[in-house]
Amino acid sequence: MPNQPFEQNGITLTPEDFHYGDMIRITYQGELTKEGADKIWMFNTFNNEWKTAQQDEMQKNGQNGFEINLPLKKRGYLQIAFRDSANHWDSNSGNNYSIEVN
Repeated sequence: MPNQPFEQNGITLTPEDFHYGDMIRITYQGELTKEGADKIWMFNTFNNEWKTAQQDEMQKNGQNGFEINLPLKKRGYLQIAFRDSANHWDSNSGNNYSIEVN
C-alpha cells in the first residue's frame, strides 16, 4: 500500500519510503493553495525540536501547487507545517504533519 498519509490534505511525498540520508520531494496542494496563496514556506524539524526548525520557501510547480526537496538528516519523526505570505498556517489542525524516518 502506498505510504501517503497526508494525500487527503493535498500533500504528497516522493519516494514513499522514508530513510535516513535520502532526499524526498514534498508537494503541497493543500488548503493554503486553495485559498490562493502566492508563496508557501515549509517549516520542518525532527523529533519535535522546534527551536532548531528550518524554514524554506517552496517553489511553484505549475500545477497550482508548490514543491521542495528535503534531505532526511536524522532518524525519528519529521514534523512539517506550512505557512503562506499572509501568515496563514496549515499545521494539520495543530498536530503538524509527521512521518517516521527509518
